[in-house]
Amino acid sequence: MAAATAETGQDAITPDREAPDRRIVAVVGMHRSGTSLATEILLRLGAHTREALLPANDFNARGYWEDSDVVAIHDRILSGLNRSLESWQGALPLPEGWLDQPQVVEQMQALQTLVRSEFARREGEGRDSGPWVIKDPRICRLLPLWRRICETNGIALSAVLCVRTPDAVAASLNKRDRLPAGFGRLVWLVNLLDALREGGDLIGGCVSYDQWFSNAAWQITTLSRISGLAVSDSEMEAITSEVITDTLRHHGGTRQQGIADRLYGELDQWAATGIRPEDLDRQVAQVGAMIADIASLIVPSGEADPMRAALETKVEEFRLAYQDSARRCAELEALAERYRLAFEAADSGRYEERCRELEGLVWRFEPPLRWLRSLRRIVHRLRKR
Repeated sequence: MAAATAETGQDAITPDREAPDRRIVAVVGMHRSGTSLATEILLRLGAHTREALLPANDFNARGYWEDSDVVAIHDRILSGLNRSLESWQGALPLPEGWLDQPQVVEQMQALQTLVRSEFARREGEGRDSGPWVIKDPRICRLLPLWRRICETNGIALSAVLCVRTPDAVAASLNKRDRLPAGFGRLVWLVNLLDALREGGDLIGGCVSYDQWFSNAAWQITTLSRISGLAVSDSEMEAITSEVITDTLRHHGGTRQQGIADRLYGELDQWAATGIRPEDLDRQVAQVGAMIADIASLIVPSGEADPMRAALETKVEEFRLAYQDSARRCAELEALAERYRLAFEAADSGRYEERCRELEGLVWRFEPPLRWLRSLRRIVHRLRKR
């Protein structure tokens, strides 16, 4: 592949086509949508991951199956674009031309190095271990990145889309990350729109979280078809009984009539029939355009930085005011200590007179101190956001 201009940074990626028939299967889906379950089944079918995986925890006791190095790179990309899930901007569309921004190209180089290293290692060991399965919910937004790397390096990329009702995802995110339910639904919609718009022909099929408990064999067959990994009747039975258990059912969620729910209905039907809805691309384009219009009203171009600067200036003013009040409190405490010592060396009448004097001074400080303490709590909450 010819080197591109320095402006786009494409000269950072060069082709590497020494090993044919190298494959990656991307498990794509919003957080809390059954992507871990789909990945675990793919591993049972014969796919592989790297060993550097995120540890299991109370929210996913059987493991996330997410490559810690890949997740770290994805996080740096989204944080650099100001689109991490931890901030409200995580529900906004990605910036125009994000894939060619210098900080993204830098992270793309790091990801490509990791990908090449993994394939070289497997090929050096002479191991025929099936496709490499990559799972991270952030891939919903970063599929173009993976498409570019795989096309450049002669790697076959395919993807399976995992879906779950927007309400169930929002409830799970609320429990795990304390995200408001409405925000969780919006993030669900934005992530699925990105995946469907950018995935195109990469997405070979869809599996639905709820259908794992009613139509498991069909969904295992879908994963087998997309990954190219055969599944026998005995393997099918083992996976159904050992991997898909009722303990995985949480946050059932209801079906509402919003935009996200209508999109979910189309995807759930895709999972059930194996046929991609004919009208899906039109719906994705229409809803995506609407969200882009709304986003332009929420954050007008060029206004975000001045707003942040103004807020940081106010926070600094409040911090200095609080420090001043703390200094005055320390002075009052020192004065009180002097009066206490004076009492020990003088008669009680003189001490009581000094105490009345001190109470008059303290009364003058109490109202502004109470106001500053309240203001500090408000600023602290704002900075945490």
